[in-house]
Formats: sequence, C-alpha cells, structure tokens
Amino acid sequence: MGGRPCRAEIRWYGATDAGLCNICDNIRLWGLQCEIEIFDEMVSMEEHKNKSAIEIADLILNERWDLKKRNEMYLLVHGTEYDGGDQ
Repeated sequence: MGGRPCRAEIRWYGATDAGLCNICDNIRLWGLQCEIEIFDEMVSMEEHKNKSAIEIADLILNERWDLKKRNEMYLLVHGTEYDGGDQ
C-alpha cells in the first residue's frame, strides 16, 4: 500500500517511521486508561522506585493490555473468544 504507518500499526504491529519521537515516558499521550492507572500504581511501588518512566512503560507495553482489552470487548460483543479469524 505504501505511505506512512498509522499509530495503530506502529503500536500494535511494530512498524517504524523515520522521525518518530519516543514519548514512552509520558503515558498520558499514548496509554489506554487501564495502562495509565497501572503505570501510576507501578510508579509508587517499592520494587520500581529505581526504574525510569520509560522502563515502567516498557513493562506495561510488554503486557499487551491493548490485546487483552480488545479480546474482552470481542467477548462482550460476540459472546465468544476471538479465534483470530476474520469477522
């Protein structure tokens, strides 16, 4: 198709785009509400006190909350778990 990747392609599929700025340290610019809440909890936890905002953001991104929430919504709407097929 060509062109520049959209934000979803960058976040969910690992696309890259020259000139992107790393905003991982400001979760309020990119995070889902549940990710923002988890970030705030993790920042206040003793075991994360020496981690930077980017390190904590990486932990959150590695959990793939976006996929978990999309799967929850699919189950709610369709009454079945998403099997990866086209619907």
